[in-house]
Amino acid sequence: MNLREKVSLNKINGYTELIMNKLFEKISDSVVDSSQKEWKSADVIISVLGASVDYELKFHYFDDTIESEFMEEDGTLSNLLRQYHDQMNESNPKHWNKLMFKLDSSGKFETEFEWDQALQDDYEKNSRL
Repeated sequence: MNLREKVSLNKINGYTELIMNKLFEKISDSVVDSSQKEWKSADVIISVLGASVDYELKFHYFDDTIESEFMEEDGTLSNLLRQYHDQMNESNPKHWNKLMFKLDSSGKFETEFEWDQALQDDYEKNSRL
């Protein structure tokens, strides 16, 4: 790899990291804004398929109940997700289509990116109908 390629790669990685930081901050803000009750942890499963971004939000409460909630989102999060998804999948089209984001009430979070082939197959099948 020559110097020009290294500089270009560093710019891409820096841009991707900036988007990722904004993305995780926006997900956290959206989770916090989505529940009126005090919660122990929250799981957000985000699917990015074609032009659509789907959210599944579940809160785990201190009384050991789990509830699904509507995730408040003004469109900014979806735009960041599309940018990040497109950037990451540029070099590998099957890099990820599902993001799992787990946030606890102390502010600690974990993320997992995965390629869900069954999800992709269902999307493609339904797109043809």
